[in-house]
Amino acid sequence: MGYPVIHFEVYGGNAGELRQFYRQVFGWRLSVPPDDSYAMVDTDAGGAGIPGGIAQSPDGSARVVFYVLVPDINAHLERIEAAGGEVVMGRTDFGVVITALARDPQGNVIGLTEEALPSPH
Repeated sequence: MGYPVIHFEVYGGNAGELRQFYRQVFGWRLSVPPDDSYAMVDTDAGGAGIPGGIAQSPDGSARVVFYVLVPDINAHLERIEAAGGEVVMGRTDFGVVITALARDPQGNVIGLTEEALPSPH
């Protein structure tokens, strides 16, 4: 059985610029909190595709992360390490989502989640 990709995140040195770019190019609807920390993305595609987020990266680097829904994050982190990847952030409960981050053997960061992320609506 495969595991679905359920969320994406776009990070960069200027989150406001990224939000404007994706809003202008693709017509995405963004929910930005008052603290301007993390914009939830609704691709406004009538149920097609997946939701996401746009945020400022702590170190200013640009990257895209996708999140895979798995039944047991810790078991999958073990599988990632056994396959040559590394854990970046262990299983963490943020209240609305339980997630972890890992790096594949080529350095790409991937996310794991045990629960669906909230809808931007």
